[in-house]
Order: sequence, then structure tokens, then C-alpha cells
Amino acid sequence: MSANERKDSARRCVFCGSKSNLTREHVLPEWLTEIGLDRGSSVHHSGPLNKVPRQWTSTPFRTTVKMVCATCNNGWLSALEGSAKPILTPLICGQSRRLPDDDQALIATWTCKTALVSLLLSSDEARLGGYGVPPSEYTTLYEQRDRMEPLPLSRYWIGSYAGNGGASIWVTPFVIEVIDAGSPPEFPSGYAITLALGRLLVQPTGACWTSGRRPTLSPGPRSASRTT
Repeated sequence: MSANERKDSARRCVFCGSKSNLTREHVLPEWLTEIGLDRGSSVHHSGPLNKVPRQWTSTPFRTTVKMVCATCNNGWLSALEGSAKPILTPLICGQSRRLPDDDQALIATWTCKTALVSLLLSSDEARLGGYGVPPSEYTTLYEQRDRMEPLPLSRYWIGSYAGNGGASIWVTPFVIEVIDAGSPPEFPSGYAITLALGRLLVQPTGACWTSGRRPTLSPGPRSASRTT
């Protein structure tokens, strides 16, 4: 990607591609401050490919990125936060409950969105150097925004966290290299995410699809689950 292409990309919404009225999107939403989470510094970890991720801290619930348009920010992203809040709050506070299919999908979608936004804290150069995922991950999530479903080719595990009750996000892109297959791919083959908020722990893995039509996986049967 040329310097001009990077500048043009920085002026577009990462989700819908719009150039109009870019706004600041919170990495971790402000409503989390209403439920008693520790206000100490949040820890973030990101990439690079197949290596130990770098780590930095930021002021929790105040960190924003200016790469999302007003239409997305005030539209489907706001709706996602509003739908996720009553589902996530008891889990973050350590309350055990059953999770029907729709709630599981909503938690997964919210986690995916939050992780993708957190990667935007890295510079354009850093993301191109391995601290990011293909732009198609953002556009695919946008294209299926009305369904409130996580990205295809992803799997999520939800459980109870026994840590200090703060807020942390780890995102590690990875590449699967095949012997004698030539140079490794330009973009990651997939990524692993760990999101810890209070007593809630979500661990997703996803596979990236960078050309042609993204394949789909049969999700298989799901049943209501309980955090432990």
C-alpha cells in the first residue's frame, strides 16, 4: 500500500468506507464505568505476527480512535452497545447465568467489534507491519451488522475470570506458513483474542479471508451455556 493509499484509508470509516464526518469511537465503552469496574490503567496487547505481542497501557474507558463515521458510530455501533449492555453487565459483575443462543451471538459480536477497534490504536504503519488484520474483517462485520453475528470462520469461548477485575485486551494476529509454498501471505491467516472485563473472560479465534468470497462454516448445534 502506497503512502497516498494509506492517507486515503485513514480518512475513511474503517467499517463502511465513508469519508464524511469521522468521529471518535471508544475502544472500551463509557457505560462500563457505571458498573463498578476498576478505573486503573487498562492493559492492551497487539501482534506482531507469530511473536510475543507488544504491551501498552491507557486510561480506561477514555481511549478513542477517530476512524469511524458518525453514521456507524451513532447507528449500528450504538445499537450494538445498547443490546450488549444488559447481557454483559451481570457477567462482568460475576453473576452466573444461562446464555441462550442469541445472547451468545451478541456477546461474540460485541467482543469482535471491540477487538477490531482496539487494533486501530496502532499506527497505519504498525498495522501493515503485522499489528493488525485485513480491512475485510471490518467491512464484513459492517455488511452483516443487521444480523448481530460474529464474523464467519470464528469461534468463541466464554468463561469466568479470576484476575484483578480490571479491563484488558490481547490481540495476536498469526500466519500459517506452508513449507515450500513461497513467501508468507501479506496479511494474517488468523488471530487470537483475549478480552477480560471484570469477571468476564472471552477467548475468540478467527481465520482471515483476503480474496474472493469468504467461505462459511456450519456453526453446528448450540445450546444455552452457563459461565463458571
